[in-house]
Amino acid sequence: MNTDICRKCSQWIRFGYCLLAVTALPLIVDGSGYLDIVGCKYAVFLSLSLLFIAASAVNGAASALLGTKPDLSVLKRPATVAALAYLAFTALSALLSDYGSVVWLGGTRRDGLVTTALYVLCFILVSAGTRPKKAVVYALSASVLITSFIAVLQLRGLNPLGLYPDGHNYFGGGVSYSGSYLGTLGNTVTLGAFMAVAIPALAAYTALRPGRDALVTVPAAAAGTYVIIAARCEAALLAVSVTALLLPPVISGRYLKKAAVGWAVSCVLAAGTVLAVYLLGGRLGGTAAEIS
Repeated sequence: MNTDICRKCSQWIRFGYCLLAVTALPLIVDGSGYLDIVGCKYAVFLSLSLLFIAASAVNGAASALLGTKPDLSVLKRPATVAALAYLAFTALSALLSDYGSVVWLGGTRRDGLVTTALYVLCFILVSAGTRPKKAVVYALSASVLITSFIAVLQLRGLNPLGLYPDGHNYFGGGVSYSGSYLGTLGNTVTLGAFMAVAIPALAAYTALRPGRDALVTVPAAAAGTYVIIAARCEAALLAVSVTALLLPPVISGRYLKKAAVGWAVSCVLAAGTVLAVYLLGGRLGGTAAEIS
């Protein structure tokens, strides 16, 4: 009975972390606006990660005291092995680095060894037993919709939430101030990274679990796609394009049991993408223009 309580606590701890990770982390901003948005986001990330790790450790210790053997099967999964290998190479790089103590937190970008270790540890703890929950998917959809709505207002020259310094807006990027900032994530690269994860996740969930959830996930994915196109987030566009190419085989393999049909669709989509880049690359600009 007590072990069942620990197992349920473990599930709730993971669920709570995932729910906060897809809402608090992308949406919370403070009075500093874009001036120190990295510091704001990192404070949220540290708080969530350390609380999650501590709660998981306490629950794991309680479970062990009750005589339950820990399930270490997650450590044998390919994704876990790859994550640990990445952490090992990062640690080796940090130890051999000439940058001294900066390697621990990563300076102003906060992407040092400590951050990487927290990424990997949280990934392993979440993947140990979490399954997609509708509430988390809905929360992610809400986050995408909210930050997309704010981004659209900013693309119209407005300054909701006062994130830009007084008298400035999105179009001052690279002219009145360095960088380009949009939405509640920070610069457009960070916004694109968030959308590069969120849009494929929502698309895959919708494809593999068709139903009324699409009324929430599809508008969110569409809004996010519009924002990354308008903001020219090329890396995010690449991620979304790859998702469009890979989903048909997954869907056909699961429902039609004929993966060849999916791959045929993927080939058509790939050919269409290449043709579009070739014909329209000059108008799109950036990387598309260079490829064309």
